[in-house]
Amino acid sequence: MRKLLADTSISNNPKILEELKKAGWKTTTAYRQEKGTRCYQFGVLYRFENSSVIEPPNHSICVTDKQVTHYATEKTAENKAFEAGSNLTMGNPSSRFEPQYSDIAFSFSALPSIKNMLSNEFSITIALDTEYVTVPDNNELSREIITWQFAFWNPDNIEQIVEVIFYSLNGNRLPLSFALSWMIENFHLTNYPQVSLSEKGIDYRETQRWISHSQKSGKGSHNYTRQIYSTSKEAIECCDNPAEKEALLNCNLNRQDKNYNPSDQSAWCLGYYNSFGDSDKSAIPVTLICHSNKADFTSFDLTEWNFLHKLKDIQGGMLSLKPQYIHPRTCSWHWRFYPIQISFRDTLCYAPPKKKKLEHLGNIVNIHKHEISKKELADMSSFLLSNPVKYMEYAITDSIIVLQYSTALWGQNQTMPLTVSSATVRSAVPQLSKALNVLPDNANDFDRKFRGLTRISHGRQLIINKYNKPSYIEDTSLVPLNDDCRILHEYAKNAYHGGYNGSSIIGYYDKVTTYDYDLINAYPTCMCLVPDVDWCNSVVIQREIYNRPIILQDFRTPFDPMFGYIRFRFPESVKYPCIPVSVEGCLIFPQSSEGLDGVYASGPEIYLALRLGAEITAVRVYVGTVLVDDDLQISHSLYHTVKQLVVDRKCVQDTIGKGTIPDFLLKTAVTSLYGKTAQDVVEKSSWDAYKEIMQNIGGSRITSPVHACLTTAGVRCCLIAAMNQLNTLGYNCFSVTTDGFISDAPSEVVYRLNLFGFARLFQEARLKLTDNRSSDIWQLKHQQSDLLNITTRGNVSLAPDGVCAHNSYSTGYTPDSYEDRLAFMTKVLSRTGPLSCTTKKFTGFRDLAKNNDAKDFSATDITRSIRMDFDLKRLPDQQTFHTVYPVINETTYEIANFETRPYTSIEQYRKYKSIGKSCVVLRTENDWSVFFRKSYAKKGGSEHHIADRDAYAFRQLFTIVMGYRLRMWDIPYLSNNKLSVDQVLDWINKFNPSARVFKKSDWKNARNAMRAAQMLTMQEVSDLFTKMQCIML
Repeated sequence: MRKLLADTSISNNPKILEELKKAGWKTTTAYRQEKGTRCYQFGVLYRFENSSVIEPPNHSICVTDKQVTHYATEKTAENKAFEAGSNLTMGNPSSRFEPQYSDIAFSFSALPSIKNMLSNEFSITIALDTEYVTVPDNNELSREIITWQFAFWNPDNIEQIVEVIFYSLNGNRLPLSFALSWMIENFHLTNYPQVSLSEKGIDYRETQRWISHSQKSGKGSHNYTRQIYSTSKEAIECCDNPAEKEALLNCNLNRQDKNYNPSDQSAWCLGYYNSFGDSDKSAIPVTLICHSNKADFTSFDLTEWNFLHKLKDIQGGMLSLKPQYIHPRTCSWHWRFYPIQISFRDTLCYAPPKKKKLEHLGNIVNIHKHEISKKELADMSSFLLSNPVKYMEYAITDSIIVLQYSTALWGQNQTMPLTVSSATVRSAVPQLSKALNVLPDNANDFDRKFRGLTRISHGRQLIINKYNKPSYIEDTSLVPLNDDCRILHEYAKNAYHGGYNGSSIIGYYDKVTTYDYDLINAYPTCMCLVPDVDWCNSVVIQREIYNRPIILQDFRTPFDPMFGYIRFRFPESVKYPCIPVSVEGCLIFPQSSEGLDGVYASGPEIYLALRLGAEITAVRVYVGTVLVDDDLQISHSLYHTVKQLVVDRKCVQDTIGKGTIPDFLLKTAVTSLYGKTAQDVVEKSSWDAYKEIMQNIGGSRITSPVHACLTTAGVRCCLIAAMNQLNTLGYNCFSVTTDGFISDAPSEVVYRLNLFGFARLFQEARLKLTDNRSSDIWQLKHQQSDLLNITTRGNVSLAPDGVCAHNSYSTGYTPDSYEDRLAFMTKVLSRTGPLSCTTKKFTGFRDLAKNNDAKDFSATDITRSIRMDFDLKRLPDQQTFHTVYPVINETTYEIANFETRPYTSIEQYRKYKSIGKSCVVLRTENDWSVFFRKSYAKKGGSEHHIADRDAYAFRQLFTIVMGYRLRMWDIPYLSNNKLSVDQVLDWINKFNPSARVFKKSDWKNARNAMRAAQMLTMQEVSDLFTKMQCIML
């Protein structure tokens, strides 16, 4: 492994320091004194700069009871005042830092949603940024760190920011533990009243623990018990083993590096070890935060302390789930140390959508990045030499932005959540608890009432096979309350699918005006309609439907907690079926379940399918008992949580306006709430750097497959209902994306759609959320007279306010600009194959955090080839093909326009999808003619699977195991909770008719309902079903 180096431009050029001194920077040398020797020598520049005061004002604002909490009453509430004393308000400007809202002091932390997000726990916030230069090194590129920039609040003058810049004197990189220790000592960070630690730290001798052995009861016994003592004197005095006692007296009290081996005992270590448990109780809490921190956290010398092993890759940042404790020596007294409790954070995880750059965050807090040229940015070392003062201002400003932005969000020197969405959970739990009449701190009661789970003791965990638990609770002590709760969890989890994304009319259209509609606050609104299940009822499952057709009379509302395994068939007249099937990771909506034993579905989908005329047969369907409150009204706990967030956001907007920091915080909270209910419902894994394995990310405190499944199904059904009704009215739908669609229907038509009953429900929810101000559920987002629509998330208009979705392609121009739109459109219209684009690739977390041979951070240009052809989620309708010739900037292009229809079965989808992959390009009618000729030559059906006998045999086995893991049938042998996974796999492979071994990854994948489309029919696996002694549930 190459030695990681640092740049020495500053230390080699004394003139640089002279210029910086004139500019107000002070200089010194940082080192650690160890037995008369100076270790870790680094140059330091520092200064103190006044900032905006983050201090509570001495006045209050008035809001209504209804604004503070909507639980008081649904009617007009009496006005009341609440105190504004919060450390999150914007203060008066000073120095070059000018807060955006200098004329307004608003204590938004008094609002319930934000109040619950904040921890009110002290932690010294230290912002970090680095500058580096990339240099050639043995035909490779190597990174040399020029400076490390830190910024933190001055404990002796809280209105000041301390700015500290380290640089290398000898080419070595800076150890983080040394830097923290030096700053704590030299800038008196122990002076904070919340820190109960001397400036000199703690003597290592206070952590020494001595071991000796005393004789067990019984005279003449040769058995000894291990005892721990705080001093060597006690250890020697209490030692009953003569030989050990003599050895202790003669070993000069060395540490644990000498072993004593008496004939009657195993090896005993002589001396002491360090126990930091007591010292950690007074540890200095520190939060180290950067923006896009992978480049910064990997810039340190990790020899003394490799903290990367304990970090997780979350939302693009490297974060610590739990604080790490370190004990670096003080710099002046080598026999003393500072206990430090450190957390790692990234402002990237707090950035608003589409404003992820540090420049955007700086604009929010009114601190603007220094502009430098591309040439200067490309060679920071030369920039430093040519203009050191400007370099330092540019470098330190990034740390200042991080410090100011994180302080504006979470408070001055306060602990921070991992992400805004994790803060949302912290805010949601008290609101949900209140709605469910649960005490806020009673976690077990909350889990029981909100999601039907309970905690069990460690002893009981040993008899429950963790591999039969859902992934979101697999590594926890949580289990379903009873078997009925387990069934609802499993069926809801299996029926869960993500958002609806696809295209249905392909080509270039400039003879008609098209409109891009969004379902307003789609997921938050739909969450308000999801009922709670009465998990604690003696009858959790209200009804079971077996082997009969489902009819509309089986529903009370479309949002009944109904989950089941069904078979279906839609009439050919239905252009947009609504029951999803996941095929090899792609969500399609076929006309029937032909070729499948069945599919999992939820209440909203089944209800809409019936309204569309589909035939639905229940193989096994369960309907949960809904929870009712004291007034016998159906409980919707998520409504109360969403409502509080909406009320608080309205209060913020009315007081300090839209686009402000609290407005962004609450907006992100509202939109991220659904994601936390769905966390790990579909299994997701991340790299565990410490264990060096992939592990499930696990669920959140509010992960609930029932709530998540009904929410996402409700939104999908709204969109599909609209598309079908518009098709009936003679309008076209070109594309759909999660919470909206593009159509040629004018707004007066879209707004009048009844959506087969879903419109009324959504309108009622909107009225409740807006306090009867609006029942609108649709919003017109874009309008254009030209539209190029090629595939899912691939459409563009040249109109400045038109749609612009690149299908992950980058033109190199400013996103959404006319140049960007023009380049994308013309390249797509003239393509003869995949389009190539150059993007930056950063070293991945897995490579950065390896235990051995870890890579340094780097950013390299890579060329990607991206197909811009229709993704074939629907079947191209050959009868509708015709060619158009767009003329753009006097250049004529050619493209085929066509419509699509649903596949009749998943096998038909597989057939056409494989043909599409074999085509180089699908743009013109000639290209599509080749596609259709291939389809005539290729037979449909499943015979291409049967042809590969070995693969087919393995698929039979996989079907049996998946059916067991999805609880469609039982395999008594596998239900033995004492079996390990290896034992399970050994038994399964005894029945394996193929040459391929059934592995642990196959066992894990068999639990994923998204792979259910890989299952064969019961007829195809009946013999193996019998051999493995399966029992139909």
